[in-house]
Amino acid sequence: MSLTFQPYNLTLPSFSPVFTYLPFRDGAVSQGWNSSYTDYTVTSAILNEAQEATGYMRGVGTAYRTTAFDGASVILNFTGSAIYFCFSTEAQYTFTLDGQTVTTTGHIPDDACAGYGSHVQQMSVATGLQQNATHSATLQGSGALSFFGATVTMNAGQPGPKKTHIIDTTDPGWSWEGIWVVETDDTYMWNGVYRSGGIYSPSTVASYTFSGASAIILRGLSMFNYGPYTITLDGTETSGFNASDLWWRHSETVLYFASGLDPSVSHTVAVTNYDPNNPNPVPVGPAGAIQASVGTLTLIMDDTATRDAVLSASPVPAPSTSSGVSVSTIVAAVLGGLLLLMLGVNGFLIYAWRRLRMEMLSMRYDTNMAMEKDVLPPVPMPYALGAQQPSSVALLSAESSSQTSSAPTPHTSSYMVNVQPRPEKRAPRTVTNRNSVELRAMLPNDDVGQVGNENLQRAATGSGTVYPRSQSDTRSVGSTPALGELVTGLSALLNTHLHQEYVQRENQHSAGMDIPPEYRND
Repeated sequence: MSLTFQPYNLTLPSFSPVFTYLPFRDGAVSQGWNSSYTDYTVTSAILNEAQEATGYMRGVGTAYRTTAFDGASVILNFTGSAIYFCFSTEAQYTFTLDGQTVTTTGHIPDDACAGYGSHVQQMSVATGLQQNATHSATLQGSGALSFFGATVTMNAGQPGPKKTHIIDTTDPGWSWEGIWVVETDDTYMWNGVYRSGGIYSPSTVASYTFSGASAIILRGLSMFNYGPYTITLDGTETSGFNASDLWWRHSETVLYFASGLDPSVSHTVAVTNYDPNNPNPVPVGPAGAIQASVGTLTLIMDDTATRDAVLSASPVPAPSTSSGVSVSTIVAAVLGGLLLLMLGVNGFLIYAWRRLRMEMLSMRYDTNMAMEKDVLPPVPMPYALGAQQPSSVALLSAESSSQTSSAPTPHTSSYMVNVQPRPEKRAPRTVTNRNSVELRAMLPNDDVGQVGNENLQRAATGSGTVYPRSQSDTRSVGSTPALGELVTGLSALLNTHLHQEYVQRENQHSAGMDIPPEYRND
């Protein structure tokens, strides 16, 4: 949590006039409060004739005020963010802030009460207060109680180093209205010089105008011939105090303090030797006068010189080379680039895998074709080429050793065999040509390579029907292949056709078509 203001702790001893003691400030402890010191009691001081001749005594040890009165209280009005009361008691007590009971206590020893040593047994605490508001803290006892003092946390302006500027009564900035006597009898005062009011009157006023301060502390004198006085800040805030002390002289004590001031504007603090709430106070000293004193005015200000020196000594950060793009944008861009890179790599791997698969399939196909060339027999050449009609009828006869025909007879010397004529005649058989290529594959190759028989051409191309020839159209049986050769050629043709169909179906299956091959019954 960062500070919004600079805290400044101010220690207030029990004899400071800023405390209000009820039912009264000095008197018998059975009826009110009485001032004393831990190492020098009032009884011992009275027996000191040298100090009694001056009308006051210097304390020894730690100052405190004590009471045995049930219901006695001490009150402090202040402006600040925290308050710490230091005291000791065996009886019940209550601590309230702005009318609300506060039960928070500190652990002794504590820095806020460290100046009072082991004499302090309890500490009541109120923190986290509204820093520029005026608060009222009250400690009330029900029996014997010794009060040592308090610590206030003031608002000293913006966070940073602070300095104090002390203005004594010789500063020409003071304005003195009425009678103010220059005093030099107390070496414990700042520079041994202070001023005291000559007449208890509203017209006895000392004022000072300042600027640049966030808090102020006014110090003066407290003793038997000093009494009620009034402090006014900027003409509106007025507070009454009482600086009387029946036995002890307290030099340079805190008469007034204020914090949370605006350092950019001018402020005026005024001390009046008069309190309208006490118009006719009774003098307690031998001089019979009621006076107010002014010792010093302390201004708490920003230490700009130290701050500038610290800043100048600090290394200046190098100018940023950033283009102003936020970190989230850079992270998003990097993640997006990585995602695109991953998608690209995945796409490349898929493409490479598919291409490798196709090459493997192609190599498999080429291997199969090479195997076919090595295993399958060559396709026989037909007698005639061409296909015009869907079917033809051929007469296969082996009745005689020769057949006659009007067409020229090709050379068939390579196919001539001696066959005995058969007595019976074979009935004509119709052959349906489903594929002219199949029929061409069935026909044997001729040595000459040409076929002049028109009927054979029509049979090969499916151009019509061939009827049985007459007796005159006879030729040698050796011009046609034997039945065994026809069966062998037909079987080879069928095997070739089925193998080609199997290879085609296998290629389709390898390409992902996943259709089992079908085989035709021929």
